[in-house]
Amino acid sequence: MILPTLNMEQIRYEDSLDALDGVPPRFGYRHPVNYNMTNSGTWTTLSNGDKILCL
Repeated sequence: MILPTLNMEQIRYEDSLDALDGVPPRFGYRHPVNYNMTNSGTWTTLSNGDKILCL
């Protein structure tokens, strides 16, 4: 999965405005994607029957 490059100049600007308004620091950035449990990753069945999704 390769996501677009972030515009760090814009992000820093937005974060500086948020800081002036007392908004807590950002710790992530939302990217619109269409990944879900049926079109991404690989399901693995464990020996006890449980299943996990590995991305």
